[in-house]
Amino acid sequence: MSPHCCAFLPRGSIRLLRVLPQRDGVARIECRLHVYDLLDSGRVHPFDALSYVWGSQDRPRSIIVDDCEFAVGDNLHAALLHIRDRFLERIIWIDAICINQSDSVEKSHQVQSTAMIYAKANRVVIWLGESAHDSDGALTEILGAAEEQSTKSSLEKRSIGVLLQRPWFQRIWVLQELAAARHVLIKCGNTEVDGYAFCLGLDALKQPIGSSPGQQAPIRTVTHLIRGSIFRPRDVTCQSDRFSLSLRPLIELLELRHNQKATMRHDRIYALLGICSDPDFARLSVNYIMPWKQLFRKLIKFIVSDDFAVDTWDEHEIAAMKGKGCVLGDVLSVERDAVSGDCETLVIRWVPDTLGFRGKRESCWSIQAMAEPVEAGDVVCSIHGAMRPMIVRPFDSHWTVIRIGVSSTRDLHLSSGYTELRDHANRDFLLVWDRNTHSEKPEEGKDYESYITNRHDPYPCPKIEPENGLDSVVRV
Repeated sequence: MSPHCCAFLPRGSIRLLRVLPQRDGVARIECRLHVYDLLDSGRVHPFDALSYVWGSQDRPRSIIVDDCEFAVGDNLHAALLHIRDRFLERIIWIDAICINQSDSVEKSHQVQSTAMIYAKANRVVIWLGESAHDSDGALTEILGAAEEQSTKSSLEKRSIGVLLQRPWFQRIWVLQELAAARHVLIKCGNTEVDGYAFCLGLDALKQPIGSSPGQQAPIRTVTHLIRGSIFRPRDVTCQSDRFSLSLRPLIELLELRHNQKATMRHDRIYALLGICSDPDFARLSVNYIMPWKQLFRKLIKFIVSDDFAVDTWDEHEIAAMKGKGCVLGDVLSVERDAVSGDCETLVIRWVPDTLGFRGKRESCWSIQAMAEPVEAGDVVCSIHGAMRPMIVRPFDSHWTVIRIGVSSTRDLHLSSGYTELRDHANRDFLLVWDRNTHSEKPEEGKDYESYITNRHDPYPCPKIEPENGLDSVVRV
């Protein structure tokens, strides 16, 4: 019998795991579940919340929960062994145990409350995994650097690089868990480091954290969110279990974090709802019963436009979209920030008088850099009903989406014509948005014809020739 059967969850409540003490470090793990009212006050509550990688479930380990056998993955089993105290109970929230994973309705409701759970926890404990590849030495070096006692040896720097490549740093759920945290503790094997000290140490070492934006961005985001944890108020007021930290619009979060990992495809969307700032994000409430293709279609209509005809597939994060729009301009050049790699500066050549510039043909945009860079020749377009312009790349039978929605820049804010323009459509667009990967360019072998053949009539998309420029697209 599942231990969850005896622990029904009223609305606004969660289960907490009481890890029973054991003097024998290798003895079997025994726990108790306790139903806890999370909405009873705005105070921080006396429990920890675990942030970890589920990992492979191929070789489950057995623990005891409320006198029942309960299977957990290797990584979680190791975390519990290191969390367990010799003399005192440890009270902690762990999604794999505290949520009934076999009940899709309960799971949907509890996952919707995840941001609030981490915000109200006394501490977020990050479990990076067992000690390996001199991870103890790496963390000692980081802590020493925070205290200005670093040895700066090349061996330890290599160990730090390996540590930062652990799968935890690529998790999509990390964003929500750390954005909500009030205090962070990092554990790797037997070594513990305060989260803020970890960030100070990395800063002091000036440790290279990756050779590409795809490697750098997740770690830079992690350290930014951990630093902010100590400045967040300890009291969290929430009258409802629908709660968001309101960091950024969902469309920006999707673009920034498209390469981060999740066990379930649905979570690449649901993990962002607790930190998005969209006032109507309830339209995308967590529902694990909904098929992926239906959820992905619903997402596109939410972030782009209800006027789009959208085709999606259960096996892929690819969508074929058909709608009306107009061309705003094309990209003449792109320059990436040489220091941080975080920013791309685009020189845009606008369609004459399109945005009310009256003769101003070129201007600069600064946008967040992604794994797939914008290139000269890409096109800025406005889609009917969409609040933000897109950047797309023309191909023979379709346009490939490079940025699904670009933040409104100063030029667009100052333009009195953009609000009217976004509802003015003078051409058909057949777009393909591929979230499986942005690192593989279509011209290098990514074939989308199977996704659009027999579903949409192709609209030839002329390449922009340097001698003809933007006019070659606008005339079509």
